Amino acid sequence: MEQYTVSRAREFLHHIRRNRKIKAGLTLFAAMLALAIVGPLFTPYGPLEPTGEAGRPPSLEHPLGTNTFTYDVYAQTVYGLRSSLLIGFLGWLIATVIGILIWPRSWLHG
Repeated sequence: MEQYTVSRAREFLHHIRRNRKIKAGLTLFAAMLALAIVGPLFTPYGPLEPTGEAGRPPSLEHPLGTNTFTYDVYAQTVYGLRSSLLIGFLGWLIATVIGILIWPRSWLHG
């Protein structure tokens, strides 16, 4: 039984290594996760902190520029990404817990 499990896992990892779309998706997800974690360290502004400069183009101080309400677009993107990933993770967690609670009943009753 152990041999079968190890070979299935090895086959799955081999499939991931060969598939370019899976690698691209995992790379993009890892980059988004890294930006959500360390991104706020690289912006001096909060997501709703006015900069005093409305509609500025991208610069060193504002990598994605500012919007018409004088907010830094990079800061809003980073903090929005954090919120989106947190909500997605909580949705996954709730669905997993519900599935674990329902599984024994469906297994017993067919």
